[in-house]
Amino acid sequence: MAAESELEKALCKYAESKELYVRKFTSHHSKVPDRIISGHLTLFLEIKALGEKPDAGQKDEINTIMLTGGFATWTDNYDDGVALIDAVVEGSADELNYLCYQANGLL
Repeated sequence: MAAESELEKALCKYAESKELYVRKFTSHHSKVPDRIISGHLTLFLEIKALGEKPDAGQKDEINTIMLTGGFATWTDNYDDGVALIDAVVEGSADELNYLCYQANGLL
């Protein structure tokens, strides 16, 4: 769990350094992604420890967000998280969509 919280902290710090809106996502629904990261685009990001993957409920929630036109995915490493955040900064919907679909195993 410590590795997950450290990754989450590092990615949030990086996103905030890019002047993005970053918040913990809380809901009565327990399977929502960990973070909302918003700039020109809004990303729902589930953060996992290295080598870990979202559970079935989390995958379903991520896919539901994607199927309704949102951007949602997960990461277990800093470099992939930074690439996702950079796509939000650049406002590149095509790039963010591609990265989300790739990480979600939908390509």
